[in-house]
Amino acid sequence: KNSVKAFSQICKVDGFPIITVGNSTMQAAKNLGFSDIISADSNVDGLISFIKAHYSNAIKFLYIRGQEVSCDLKKRLSEEDFNVREVVLYKTIIKRSLTNRCKNLLLDGKIDGVAFFSSQTARVFCSLVLKSGLSPVMNNAVAYTMSKNIADSLKLIKWKKIITSRLPTRESLIDI
Repeated sequence: KNSVKAFSQICKVDGFPIITVGNSTMQAAKNLGFSDIISADSNVDGLISFIKAHYSNAIKFLYIRGQEVSCDLKKRLSEEDFNVREVVLYKTIIKRSLTNRCKNLLLDGKIDGVAFFSSQTARVFCSLVLKSGLSPVMNNAVAYTMSKNIADSLKLIKWKKIITSRLPTRESLIDI
């Protein structure tokens, strides 16, 4: 979603197709005024399969992304003989510490579950919890993730439970 938002700020041209990994990014693109949007409704592997099944490798693709990615989509599509140009449009700014409010909510046991949508967010959260000395309180919290990779990123601290959604989509995560 961040890529679509950043792209909409520099490109007001509509009329070329946008392919998104999931439905929430597709909806964000619609909300920003784009009209020709297709969702692979999957994860990055599903997106690659979708592109291979529906597009000729003669088509040129523009891959807009953030600085940090969990998968090198350009490399993977290039290995399938697709022509991909990649543009980094945003960088995630990582917090240096948990807010006092967050620390207090964790200490008071008022947070019993945390949802994670990316491996980077999971790693940063664990790092901040460890830095704050709050890892013991996470024994009482459940982590909800969209993929095994995200779940693996949470193993720096002990959770009550780590639950991974059936599908790697926002909707599936919310349904847990």
